[in-house]
Amino acid sequence: ADYNYESLLRCAYDPNDKQINPLGVGEQEFILRDEEITYLLRFQNTGNDYARDIRLIDTIDPIFDIRSFELVNSSHNVYTEILDNVVTFYFDDIYLIDSTTNLEESQGFVSFNLKILEDTPDFSVVNNFADIYFDFNPPIRTNTVTNTVVEDFPTSTEDDRIEKVISVHPNPTDGRVRIRSTQD
Repeated sequence: ADYNYESLLRCAYDPNDKQINPLGVGEQEFILRDEEITYLLRFQNTGNDYARDIRLIDTIDPIFDIRSFELVNSSHNVYTEILDNVVTFYFDDIYLIDSTTNLEESQGFVSFNLKILEDTPDFSVVNNFADIYFDFNPPIRTNTVTNTVVEDFPTSTEDDRIEKVISVHPNPTDGRVRIRSTQD
């Protein structure tokens, strides 16, 4: 059987969120150890005036090789600082307008890639979230993205939550993928 892949927002709708690509598979959100992981952090100014400076602080789980960090894209000018496993994204002098004035222009994002360390044991669980600071306000915490790292997708688990073996082609991709399952 062939399936079309579509990215899904897998959290309650909040413009301040964190997403992962590729999406995890099954209830345990399995991700492959040798795949490059892309995180997307989105933010929105829902206050009643512009935000001059915005800071995103993301503590990277130690299963990731922090040396593999690569900034992919951002909505506005950003610079990053990495101290140990903490990545800080600085949007200085962004003057992000508030959502009541202009919904579309009140939003921003940053995306980045990471690679998992080769010696990470199978079934290691990784949790990730970020804190977003608008000027001097307390942080807004994103949702937590939870995944389980494996070398290969399991054909079944003890409780049989995963019953299908899948393959995704091509890898790397230009945005279109084919997902093939051994079962209908």
